[in-house]
Order: sequence, then structure tokens, then C-alpha cells
Amino acid sequence: MTRVRFATAFALGLVAGCKPAETSVAPDLGQGVVVADAAGGVCVSVQLDRYDADHRAAMVAALQGMGVAEIRNDLLWSNVESARDVWDWTTEDAWVNAASNAGFGIIAMTAYGNAWASSDPQADSYYPPDDPADFATFAGMAADRYAGKVVRFEIWNEPNSGFRFWKVGDPPAVSGDPVGYANLFVPASAAIHAANPGAEVQVGGTFFLPTGIIGGADFVTQAAVANAGFLSSADAIAYHPYTSYPPRVGPEESGGDAGEVAIWDMDSAMRTAAPGQGLVITEAGWPSWGTVDEQTQADFMLRGFALAQADGVRDYCTYTLEDFEDTSNPEGDFGLYHYGTALDASQRKPAGDALQELSTNIYGMDCNGRAEKALGLPDGVFAVRWSSPAGNTTATMLWTTSGTQTVTVPEAAALCPAIGSALTMSVSETPQWLVEQDCPRLE
Repeated sequence: MTRVRFATAFALGLVAGCKPAETSVAPDLGQGVVVADAAGGVCVSVQLDRYDADHRAAMVAALQGMGVAEIRNDLLWSNVESARDVWDWTTEDAWVNAASNAGFGIIAMTAYGNAWASSDPQADSYYPPDDPADFATFAGMAADRYAGKVVRFEIWNEPNSGFRFWKVGDPPAVSGDPVGYANLFVPASAAIHAANPGAEVQVGGTFFLPTGIIGGADFVTQAAVANAGFLSSADAIAYHPYTSYPPRVGPEESGGDAGEVAIWDMDSAMRTAAPGQGLVITEAGWPSWGTVDEQTQADFMLRGFALAQADGVRDYCTYTLEDFEDTSNPEGDFGLYHYGTALDASQRKPAGDALQELSTNIYGMDCNGRAEKALGLPDGVFAVRWSSPAGNTTATMLWTTSGTQTVTVPEAAALCPAIGSALTMSVSETPQWLVEQDCPRLE
């Protein structure tokens, strides 16, 4: 028996005053397998290490309730080695064990510096060490300690953002240092691989757009030029597809008021910077702040995930689980849940509900890429398709970037022939799902 199921929500417009996508055409990749085990890429960037055991347990339960497969969490050197050769793994053990026991895949964002390891008189934990070997010692010990629990290590967060995460000088330079980062990354990767040969070591996720800093693709390029072993030491390249701060337009936007770049063009630029390397999006999100309301936050998140997977990027870590207590600035409003201690369903924002529906709809499926041509859809309508390996279950996400369009999905569009007739549906900025189960095998 064939069952057709739609998941809909109220449509909301894009941000007023921003130009629509107009300078780039997204690739339609057809119906081959683009990424396998698509639901395995449903990831959330969280901060389990910052809370007590009770709240950490509530966070784990909330993540499980949304069907999250993996998490990205800080693994902080300054928490572990507060002074040279003084080691205390208590904080890191607590969150690693909680995540591992819950069955999550773990991306350990292994960072940052340590004030005692820098000779800069202004040094805090965001200053890199004078001697990269000090950091490599920590990274290797972490890989050994968490073998069997953590196999993916991301080295640093947004190292191209000098004034925040890679500080050098007084005052710190605005942009990070690709030479210094490359020289830290290579020995850290070697230490991790020596402790756990099966580990995946990722270049730390860069902030993509050059907003007064070296952009993500250029940063990776310069690091590779500076150190011949840089790219060969990496198993994957992480990046963060932000084109402005705070993010306020959809992932399809290109050439807008703030110089936005569509996500597929960001992927392309990162692949050019690191040929042959796989990409991982270890942080992406929109705050429900200003002109982006909570439903639009959910819409952008779903569309970003779908377009990333359609372009071959399986792992997409949404930032973050819950809003901060202080929501007076956009940094506090990225959460999937409203701020609170219980993290029950009543505190979930539309983005949290959307993530749960996403993980449910694509569970056990592979992403087959963009499907507009296969479905015969008109210009302005986007579609990404997932299917089970057996081919008898499909899930298709459809949306527009502006306004509502009525579209007809023809019977002959290789969706589910057993439906027996064409389907007419309204599509808007809020993604809609067409889920078909128990179809004949698609050839």
C-alpha cells in the first residue's frame, strides 16, 4: 500500500530589503546516491561541558528526542592542563561519557590555547601556544584517552577569526594567522593519528566570508602554501557557511546586500582550496533575532541542511541546542530550544520541531541530490530527494525562496508510480515534505 504524507507549516517571507539569489545556479545532481546514511549527518553543535550533570542529562534527552545522530562539542585544553603537566580530565570525561553512552557520534572540537603556554603578556586561552608541541601533547593524550568514544577531532574553531579565537598581539590582530595555524595543525594531527590511527582529523571550521578577516577558502589555501604537510595531514576540511553576522538571509542567497554567497558556491570554493578533501559543516545556524523570526529560522536551517547534503556534504552541525539566558544580542538566539532548565517539548522552537521531522523523514535513507529536473518543477522551486537503499521509500523536500507556487509533480517523475496520478501542491518558503512509503522498487 502506498502512503503519501505531507508535512506543512505556515509560510513566511524572506528578510525585507535583501536581494534574492541571482548570480549563481545550483547544480541539479539527478538521482544518483550523493551521500549515504543521510540521517547520520544530523548533527548539533552543543556545550555539554558547560553544565551540571542534571542539565547535561536533559540536553542529551532533548537531542535524542529530535533524532540527532552526532554532536560537536568543545574539548578544551585549558580545562585539562591548567598548568604545565597538571592534568585534570574531569570536565571533559563527563561530557564525552554522556555523549558516548547516549550513542552519539562525536566531533571533538579540540582547542584552544592556554595562557601559560604563550609568552604574550595579554595571553588568555584564545592565544595559541608558542610551541605547537605543547598543544600536540594534549591532542594526542585526548585521542588516546577517548579511543573508542571519539574518532573525529576538529582542530580549533574559526582560526581565521583572530580577534575572537586565534589571538596574536596586543591588541589582537583582526584576522587569524594561516601560517601559525598550519604549523599547529600538522603536529597535532600526527599526535592524534599516532594515538588512534583510525581517527579523522579535521581542519578547524573557518568562518567563510572575508568580513575584515581572511575568508575560509583563502585561509585554507594560505595554510597549505605555508606548510607542505598541511593538507596531507588532514582527513577532512570543516567550514562554517556564514556570509554575514548575524546570519539573516537564506542559504540560497547570492550577491545580496551583504555580499552573500550561496551554499553550493561556498562548497565549491572550499573544495578548490583543498582538492580531494571531504567537507564537513561543523557549525551553521541562524538566530531568531531581528528580521529572522522563529519560523524563518527553522526554514533556513532545513534548507541549508538539504542543500549541503545535495552537494555531497553529509555532516551538518546546527548551532546550537538552546538559547542563552541573555538574548539581548543575536548570539543568544541560535538555539533549537528556548532558554530554560527543563528542555521539555514546550520550550522547543519551530527549528527543533523541524529538525525532528527531518531526522524522522530521512532515517535509513541516502541523499540523491537535487531533483528539480527529475520532477519537472518550474524555476524558483527547489527540491532535494532522499531514498532508501532498496529504493522503495522516498522523501522529497520542496520549497521556494520567495512566495508561494502551485506545482504539479507528474506521475512519470520517478517518485512513486503506484500513486497512479499526478500530485498538485502549494510550495512556499517553509519546506514541505512528500514522503512515499512501500513504493515499487525504483529503477
